[in-house]
Amino acid sequence: MGGSALWRGLGAAFFSVPLLWGFKAPAVERARPEGTPAVTTPPGGSASRNLIVIPADYKSTYPFKLRFADVPENEHRIDLSAIRFSTDRLVTRDEKGNRKFQEPDLSSFPKGLVRAAFAQGVTDEFIVQAKTPSAQATLRKLLETSGIRILGYIPDGAYLVRLDEQVRSKLERADPVFWIGVHQPAYRVAPDLDFVVEQDEAHRLRIRARLDAEEYPNEVAVREALRTLPNVEILDVTRGRRDWIVRISGAAGLARVLVTRKGVLWVERFVDFKLHNNVARTSADVPTGRGAAPGPIMDVEDVWARGIRGEGQIASA
Repeated sequence: MGGSALWRGLGAAFFSVPLLWGFKAPAVERARPEGTPAVTTPPGGSASRNLIVIPADYKSTYPFKLRFADVPENEHRIDLSAIRFSTDRLVTRDEKGNRKFQEPDLSSFPKGLVRAAFAQGVTDEFIVQAKTPSAQATLRKLLETSGIRILGYIPDGAYLVRLDEQVRSKLERADPVFWIGVHQPAYRVAPDLDFVVEQDEAHRLRIRARLDAEEYPNEVAVREALRTLPNVEILDVTRGRRDWIVRISGAAGLARVLVTRKGVLWVERFVDFKLHNNVARTSADVPTGRGAAPGPIMDVEDVWARGIRGEGQIASA
């Protein structure tokens, strides 16, 4: 099954205000990558200012290696940022021949991030996967004509949707559907952020979260919800095309608390943007727009002078 990874991080849920948001994150076994310790104290620092190193191969460490097992190319797969799994073994039939859909093995996640369908209300968020690439177009048309809001695309060949129990039952019998599963809170935490939580849930950092615009009609509602969180500094609230994008500063363990609440779509680390199109320079004589002379190959000063500074830029080399 092919598909873009554009919406891998998307998750969806609802929640009601006022909120009583507890803060103790579920405890799990700590991952310790081989070699350099993940948590280190800088010279002259203290335990409250520990640096957490995220190794490039952290997905090969526990518990992440259990979440990113290889899936044979000929099998249906769901390929999210937080987990990858085959759905072929999750489709069974009962004694009457009706299809039954199972959830994947999520034992590597904290129990608090896995729940049953409709545990929080009469609607819930589901991943609905098509049988084939051609069936995906049929599935999308079925969803749209049924008035089902598509929250996003999930590779491979699946859509994230919000359903009630009656509509889910109808989709389970629909011909283009291959598998349906709950969009678990576990799927909505960026894995590198979850690595930090594994090391030290009290480690303070900046977090970016996406909140469902249907749950939060305006910025006031967003800020009121965020203010119920303990020891959190609200850095920014922005209305995006699809949802609210917020930046906060707080403990890393807050990520696992946020994704269990309705209306929180996705949580990730926020790091400062870095400029990458100002480094193509040479000290040798290289033919460029300025002729055969040393200097900036990309002639970035001239580009910047024309008001082009990278916003919305798509570049290849």
